[in-house]
Amino acid sequence: MSDLPAQNRDANENRDEILTAIYSMQNITTSVLLTTVATFAANVTSIMIVPELSTDNVRISHTGDASASTGHLPVTGICIPVNKAIADTIELYAAAASDVTLFVYGPRT
Repeated sequence: MSDLPAQNRDANENRDEILTAIYSMQNITTSVLLTTVATFAANVTSIMIVPELSTDNVRISHTGDASASTGHLPVTGICIPVNKAIADTIELYAAAASDVTLFVYGPRT
């Protein structure tokens, strides 16, 4: 039996996706594709990327060309609905060593 209160347990059981993997990307100092640490299943539905420190200045691109001029990864993180083709092209960039955590979600089976 779950320790979650009934309403939280029911809400969790009714979600259409579940956490399938967690990866840690450490010491990002240049451009790096997420696929260097993560293997995405064909049925990936979304990914969440969260910087470890609010001072980390991480950039993100979904076209594989992250650099100092691409969009900032929010300090609170970002959740992106994706399919495998998109997930495989997401790239992060940091000018100074930065760490992020990557959460991967897939369909509930």
